Amino acid sequence: MSEMQIEQIQTMLNQVVIEITQAAQHLATQASQVLSSDSILTQGGVKLTESDRNHLQTYIQTALEQSQYSHGMGFASYSAATDQQQGYWTLEWWYKKDQKIQQAELESYQEMQQRLDFRLFDWFNHPAENKQPYVEGPYVDYICNHAYTITFSHPVMVDQQFVGVIVIDLLVSTLDQLVLPKLKMLDQIAVVTNDDARIILSNTAKYRTGALFREKTAEKSTQQQHPFQLMLMKSMT
Repeated sequence: MSEMQIEQIQTMLNQVVIEITQAAQHLATQASQVLSSDSILTQGGVKLTESDRNHLQTYIQTALEQSQYSHGMGFASYSAATDQQQGYWTLEWWYKKDQKIQQAELESYQEMQQRLDFRLFDWFNHPAENKQPYVEGPYVDYICNHAYTITFSHPVMVDQQFVGVIVIDLLVSTLDQLVLPKLKMLDQIAVVTNDDARIILSNTAKYRTGALFREKTAEKSTQQQHPFQLMLMKSMT
């Protein structure tokens, strides 16, 4: 029975990762196609035209509407400063609230963006440097939702040039609702961590979200290089 429950948990975790990863990849492809037309490309970024923005908004809203697990989605970019103009932070962000999709008008506050330079955040910096998808979290997102969050990001490339990232947020509370009931049915201590052994959730109050999981005797039940690692320990009794 326990093995079946563990398999069900692994399946749930895989479903979440596959859905969000595919959505990020698809949005990145759509963004690349939109931005390759009449966009104002700069070193390492892009400044959206009105047409670009309208297309991106439609794609983002559609993807978010279709997602079972995502709380918010968007596109982030930084257009570098030139002799004629200051640097410009683009953050086209949409989120779910009260079963509706709403826009967070964060881009309007350029002074705030300068104080919260997302080029320094791992979800932006890693794809910018490595041109590869990245998963960050759990961390408390003080900008968008003030909750424990896991962020999936995917680079957007135009003619082999990095111009920004597609970003998708998964709330830890969403995983809680989905996975925790199954974890509590196990007769073992079970902890879900990220790749860096940071705890996402567990079936015991001993292990808190955000803390490091240091138990060397735990048995890893999830495949390597998976953003969610299921760790199993001794019997609960």
